[in-house]
Amino acid sequence: MTAVIQYQGITVLTGGVGDDDQYIDYCAFLPGKAAAKYFREYEKGMPLGTIDVIVLSEVLSDLELLREKGALNQ
Repeated sequence: MTAVIQYQGITVLTGGVGDDDQYIDYCAFLPGKAAAKYFREYEKGMPLGTIDVIVLSEVLSDLELLREKGALNQ
């Protein structure tokens, strides 16, 4: 499975320096190995009840780490 996280607010050329607020649009789990695409994949997402609890825990932990890093820079 692949965890897909869609985010906004980061400009590639500046690496996010000086950009407006950054936020996560969504997080979805897709079956198999999914390639990165520029459209919303969450419509094909798997129900949370089908995700292994360890995988779900790791992804949520990573999202929390991102949130903490953002809060430190405010």
